[in-house]
Amino acid sequence: MKRLLTVVMLLCIAAAFATPRAQAQELSDEAFEATISQLNQIIPGIGRPDRWQFQILFPSTDSAVMCPLVPGYKTQNTRQPFIVSLFYGETEYIFHASSDGFAIQPCDPKLGQVGMAQISTVPAAADACTLTPGGGFANIRIQPDIEAQQVFTLEEGRQVLGRNGDTTWYLIAEGWVAGTVVATSGDCSPNVLPERSTDIMLLSATPQVAATGGTGTTIVTPLPGATVVAAAPSDDLAAYTCPPNFEGYLPPRIRAGAVTAQVQLGGFPNTLRSLPTTQSDRVGQVQPGRRLDRVIQGPRCGDGFMWWQIDIDGRVGWTAESSAEDNEYYLEPTPGNEVAVQPAGEVAALPSSVVAITTDNIGLVRQSSVLSGNYNVFAWRGEFDALAALGGLPVPVDVTSINSVAVMPASTGVSGVTAIAVAPDSAIYAQGTDTGAVTVFTEDGDEETALAAAVNAIAFSPDSTRMATGTGDSDGAEDTWTLQLWDVPGMMNGVGENDLLRTIRFPFPVRDVAFSADGNSMAVLAERNGDAALWIYTDGGVGANTLTLLVENTQGYVFVEPVPEGQDGDFIYAKGTALFSMDVATGTERLLYDQNTLLITDVAFNPASPQQMIVTNTSAASPDAPTGSIPLYAYDYSAFAGSTPAPTVVDVTAGVEVSFNEGGSAFAVLTLTGDMRFYAVP
Repeated sequence: MKRLLTVVMLLCIAAAFATPRAQAQELSDEAFEATISQLNQIIPGIGRPDRWQFQILFPSTDSAVMCPLVPGYKTQNTRQPFIVSLFYGETEYIFHASSDGFAIQPCDPKLGQVGMAQISTVPAAADACTLTPGGGFANIRIQPDIEAQQVFTLEEGRQVLGRNGDTTWYLIAEGWVAGTVVATSGDCSPNVLPERSTDIMLLSATPQVAATGGTGTTIVTPLPGATVVAAAPSDDLAAYTCPPNFEGYLPPRIRAGAVTAQVQLGGFPNTLRSLPTTQSDRVGQVQPGRRLDRVIQGPRCGDGFMWWQIDIDGRVGWTAESSAEDNEYYLEPTPGNEVAVQPAGEVAALPSSVVAITTDNIGLVRQSSVLSGNYNVFAWRGEFDALAALGGLPVPVDVTSINSVAVMPASTGVSGVTAIAVAPDSAIYAQGTDTGAVTVFTEDGDEETALAAAVNAIAFSPDSTRMATGTGDSDGAEDTWTLQLWDVPGMMNGVGENDLLRTIRFPFPVRDVAFSADGNSMAVLAERNGDAALWIYTDGGVGANTLTLLVENTQGYVFVEPVPEGQDGDFIYAKGTALFSMDVATGTERLLYDQNTLLITDVAFNPASPQQMIVTNTSAASPDAPTGSIPLYAYDYSAFAGSTPAPTVVDVTAGVEVSFNEGGSAFAVLTLTGDMRFYAVP
């Protein structure tokens, strides 16, 4: 089983450090060629590998050259063992070989019983000898010493692979177990049970990999912990995004939430890792049958496994739900928490019914698609399509299925797009550019253009009759910092002199504008170099300025959004790390929460579930440095009345903009790196 091999190999090569073949302690060319020859005997005609890796282990007297999958015996001579990995495409075959060619041991379950036969003569294996813990459990250690590091806990019977010299310790696949804490059964006599080298489980703090390609070039890469890979695993969770429809993986059966899953009985313990990959550090394990205290987030996909981040006994890490290669599940839902498994080959369309995202259903929120590129603005144009600007070039986006988001051919006639907005009735949309053009498109393709300064923001009133455009060049020309309020029907009817309702000048460039949910108020947010203020206007923007409010500590990220009708307040905005709401009638500003360590970059409300609010964040310490550890939060906005509700972590990404589609069944996040990420809402 692949998971068992991962555990066994980790224990065996945890002491490994890399070395090129040319160093003093080397695998001879004869031994290397013999390894290839041995594989060709097992798999006739496989030929020479595309690439290979060597790991050098500590000197050993073990005749099995420290391969823990077969029993060996203690020899008279100490030899230098190597792990040799031969790669054929993406398939890896593992051998253990001594530097002098004394033994070349296939050490890979993929090679089958023929491959696992010993080349050198070995006493009979102790197949009949098994041990079980004398109490509820027994500690498994890296060496036969009570002071040695504990790596696992034995809770059920295991086959014995060998013993130490005086038969006071037994070696199983996971490590060494003291004979005083176990009961043995079968024939475990010293004359039958092979004596194994006691240095087989030694650990080293800084293992490395020497990866040699087909050209013979050697690359040495230091690795964290005891992981053996060609490079350190990425800590950006986007690197482990599951493919559309979970192609190549078993579909998930569990969901996030408290006590929603458990490790299946009858198998091995589930390894807990720091990241959703077998190449990351091992941080613990979960025994068969244990219920997980909490499934935090997931799923993620990597190395053929589907992963979930969990909390067990106060320890947080990633563990595998299933293995596609073995066609086997390791986690199962607890009663009442079953998730319907989608038949293979079907594409999951956007859900028809929408509920608020909570800790109980967060596992059903799936980041299924990512559009990579240099996107700068984005807006939904209904339920299943959207508009985006890719490096300033407008492109339509098809979101018919959240699993197969696609970019259509680029639009023509407009370039340098810096702002996009769609009218609430979806009949028209507008694009603004860095050259000062505002273009309004109708359903039949007609358009009207009005000149202005460089456009930073566009917003439509709730009844789609007014459009506000915010401008502001960065060249210091103060007279270009304006907001224009337009009569949309007038623009569409060609009545040019009545198109522009008013122009308002501001001391800073206008960065964002929004109309209240009832259409009675307009909020304008202007900012330059951290100096910012919020202005409120009555009568849908036509009336007087009734409130001006300083917005401090923005650090470059500013926004203003309308609060849905039925919720407390009219507008929501941020001051750096603090989120506020504003009640226009009373002029009351209310602090919702201050998260202290992260800048709040944008907020979006779900139109199908108005109390549902998604908040994007980035690092306050270095807002221009993307990181994979920035949470994407979901809040119950209505719960802010009198308290600060705990957020639900939807994903981990540095986001700068977020928006829901028309029906609230999906939302999109524009990341700090310019990618667009799409999520299906349960």
